[in-house]
Amino acid sequence: MPTVFITGGGGIIGPGMIREFSAAGYDVAASYHRSKDRTEAALRAAEEAHGIRTLSLYGDNGRVEDILAMFRQVEEVFGGIDCMVNNAGMTFGTDLLNATEQDFDRGVSVDFRGTFFCMQQAAKNMIAHGKKGVIINISSNHQTVTLRGSLLYAACKAAVDRMTRSASIELAPYGIRVVDIVPGYTQNPGYNEKSAGTEWYDHVVSKIPLGRYAVGDEIGKAAVFLAGEGAGIITGTSLYMDGGAQNVTGVPG
Repeated sequence: MPTVFITGGGGIIGPGMIREFSAAGYDVAASYHRSKDRTEAALRAAEEAHGIRTLSLYGDNGRVEDILAMFRQVEEVFGGIDCMVNNAGMTFGTDLLNATEQDFDRGVSVDFRGTFFCMQQAAKNMIAHGKKGVIINISSNHQTVTLRGSLLYAACKAAVDRMTRSASIELAPYGIRVVDIVPGYTQNPGYNEKSAGTEWYDHVVSKIPLGRYAVGDEIGKAAVFLAGEGAGIITGTSLYMDGGAQNVTGVPG
């Protein structure tokens, strides 16, 4: 069976990733920081439904030592990985005049530095095991859209986009592809579905051309496609999954 390692297994997108990759026949390793229960529940359900092997891992993507430890554990259990989904991240609001050093360091450590070192370790694993694998980075349409109060978050996500493109060139000689999924507002059952029907939700979706949030399983389905042979020519590019919001001025941040 192929193997996927998904960081941020219990957040908005992670459980959908676990569901879709397991349904496609992947063994699944998934990490968590503050969402152990949701991550392990999704992994248990995947095991029961599809008979795959799973591994739950603790790790803070803001700490490089945690990233190295997670990849060691994944290799000990599964050997080489076929796909790595760089999904762990944090959404945070800051502005130029009031951001603190702590704001900068925490956001950049997870969303920028953590993504970089996960890409690095995934690539080293794939090369060592002769895998022509796929690294999928989960970004945000903030990498393109300019919204008030999102300066550092947007900068981190723009960095993810540029790292994706540069890494795709470096890793192409090994047959490793690197792609970037770019969600906008996203929901997942049991996580943030309560926003539906509220004044804020109605205001947001009124500005999105398709008139709704994405859901985690849709993003998981796209990731499975990008990891597969049918996407074998796709690398170094971004797939926007935000209902067209990146094309509209005035979608709220």
